[in-house]
Amino acid sequence: AFDYKKFCERNGHKSSLLFVAHRKEILEQARAAFRQVLRDGSFGDIVADGAQPSQMEHLFCTVQSWNSREYYTLNPTHFQYVVLDEAHHATANSYQKLVKHISPQSLLGLTATPERMDGGDIRDDFGGSFTHEIRLTEAIERALLCPFHYYGIPDLDGLDFSGIAWKRGGYDKSQLNERLSGNKQRANWVMSQLERHVADIQKMRGIGFCVSKQHALFMAEVCNEYGVPAMALIDSTSKEDRLQAQQRLESHKINLIFVVDLYNEGVDIPTVDTVLFLRPTESLTLFLQQLGRGLRLHDDKSQLTVLDFIAPLSRHFSFAKRF
Repeated sequence: AFDYKKFCERNGHKSSLLFVAHRKEILEQARAAFRQVLRDGSFGDIVADGAQPSQMEHLFCTVQSWNSREYYTLNPTHFQYVVLDEAHHATANSYQKLVKHISPQSLLGLTATPERMDGGDIRDDFGGSFTHEIRLTEAIERALLCPFHYYGIPDLDGLDFSGIAWKRGGYDKSQLNERLSGNKQRANWVMSQLERHVADIQKMRGIGFCVSKQHALFMAEVCNEYGVPAMALIDSTSKEDRLQAQQRLESHKINLIFVVDLYNEGVDIPTVDTVLFLRPTESLTLFLQQLGRGLRLHDDKSQLTVLDFIAPLSRHFSFAKRF
């Protein structure tokens, strides 16, 4: 937003802007930041979920809306300043249609996870190099991110993932679900490790990453039985309930939110001080995104606590890529 402001000052007018992401929540956060920096409470329209823009000069648009509304019929130079958030998605076909069409004066890609598991190089669309690069260790040293304590915890005795089928680069989700959902012994083990590693569970604000809807609902149920207020959020949870869950976590009305493929990207809850990896995560990108949910700075926390529960894994699981 500050760079765009300088760009406008150099051009002598409020240049046309396109900010692209794949989720509406990311666009809403981005527009709020731009409005604050530009000191313009009416700046920009969001194009997502059927919303119609009142103008075509400053848009915060999902990539899906860009394609479905055929904005690629616009003049390639229509937008002078273009931002692609979560730019590791840029090699996907839906993004390539946009990238190959536009011809802005400035094209900026943003990502916290530049390495793609498919080997694709995101720099190909951005002049072949990183404009600026700061990695996790340096960001923590410069106090831009919260320091963290990582505990790799041996999982419950007898829990073994090495025999689970490996399909299309990952574990068979249904078999993983069978091992974890309804496994009361394993859930009790998780709770015992929380008590051991977290200073005060009743003051904790945590996110637990689960393998399935059933697993998330089961873990929330077990937590509540332990007297630790918790909720599960799944893909069918309404936007209003998700927002309410976030507010309840921030106000200490609940201590844990269990999720499945939510809160990986673009969700900003700086108060989160505990992250639980309750399933094996094959993707380095996904692992870093989930870790990042707790790395935002906040006055209420001095560090992030990370509990990663590690059972014997498939021979196909690559630790080399992880580290």
